[in-house]
Order: sequence, then C-alpha cells, then structure tokens
Amino acid sequence: MTDDVRRAIAELNLPSRQLFRFTVFCRRKSPLWTSSGAQLDASYRLPDLPSFDHSPSGLNVRAAWNDEGLAFAFEIRRGQAAAAPPPRSGSPEGPSLQLYIDTRDVRNVHRAGRFCHRFDFRMRRVASGRLAPTASWLPVPNAKSMPHAVPADALEAIAKPLDDGWSLEVFVSRSALTGYEPQEFPRIGLQYVVYDPSLGTRVFSSGEPLPYDSDPSLWAAVDLIF
Repeated sequence: MTDDVRRAIAELNLPSRQLFRFTVFCRRKSPLWTSSGAQLDASYRLPDLPSFDHSPSGLNVRAAWNDEGLAFAFEIRRGQAAAAPPPRSGSPEGPSLQLYIDTRDVRNVHRAGRFCHRFDFRMRRVASGRLAPTASWLPVPNAKSMPHAVPADALEAIAKPLDDGWSLEVFVSRSALTGYEPQEFPRIGLQYVVYDPSLGTRVFSSGEPLPYDSDPSLWAAVDLIF
C-alpha cells in the first residue's frame, strides 16, 4: 500500500482493512481441548490483520476446529506493540476478549441473525498474581434474532500472565453454536475484539468507525480445513 493511499484512507477515517475482503484458514485438530487448554502450535496461527492499522499489533492469535467446537489462543506482548484506541463503550477493568462467530458466514445482511454469536471473556488478577478468566454469552448489538441458549458448561477458558502481557485460551463447544455443522457448512464468519488496558483495542477485521461488532458482513470469512 502506497503512502498516498494510506493518506487518502486516513482522510476518510476508515481502517485500511476495509479495502479488502479477508478469507483465512483454520486447521482441524484432535483432541481440540484438554485440561491444559488448546495447545496450538505456530501452524494454527491466524494472519495478523490488526497490524494493517496498528503495526506492530503485539497480538498472536491461533485457532483450530473439529466437530466438537472451536478453540482459540490469544497472546498479547505489550513490548512489541503500538498503542490503539480504547473500546467504544467504556474500558473493562482488565484484559478482555469479545469473540463473534457466524456459523453460516452470511454476507448479505447487516444485522445479526440466529447463527451469529457473541462470547465475552474477561480476566482479573487474583492472589499470587494469577489471572482468573470468566466466560459468558452476550447478544450481538442490534440483532434481529438470537441463537439458542448456551449451556453453562459450553465455554471454557485458561488465562496466564506473561512478563510483558498475557495469554488466553478459549474453547467454544458446538452446544454453544447454533447451526455449527462444519462438514456441511465449512466456512464461518469471525470477528474478535481484544482489549488490553495498556494497549487499547485490537479488532480482527475492519475497525473504527465502522460497526464491526454488530454487522456480520464486516467479519472475516474462515475456511475450516483439514
């Protein structure tokens, strides 16, 4: 991307990522989740799309799937990152992750339907400096319909402090995902919004000032491959 193009985008106040339609790959893994987490090596890493607008992003994201669900590993290194804007609606007390998943990757609508999901993962420090994660389902803003109820045991998370950041591994069971049929529908929509109190916000696809948290057409496409 040339400097002239970057200046033109800056004048429009749009993220550079808006110039592209992203499709990324997510590899199958079995077992997908154990008591130690997802244990995803570098071959499961997703492209660093936030670095288009915040270089370097300091973010390393890995993902895997199988018929049981989806697993993700997020790692923030503050010493390797440039600061970014804070969340649009207030700052959480600690690091957090908003994970958006469309199990059918519907591209021709701008409001979430029953196949669109939003999962909220938050972390707080407890005794001995450990990070205690919480996981919950939240409605996608302005959704026209909702997915089925999420069972209490359908979400899992493991968080760890690092010398200059933190890591968070999460598992989303298929029981939490309305319409998750990876053999029949091997492409999903994905958006993540990672917040760190020191660095601000990292958004996977698109970004401010666009409605990246409510419009599924702005989410990246993910092909579930073997």
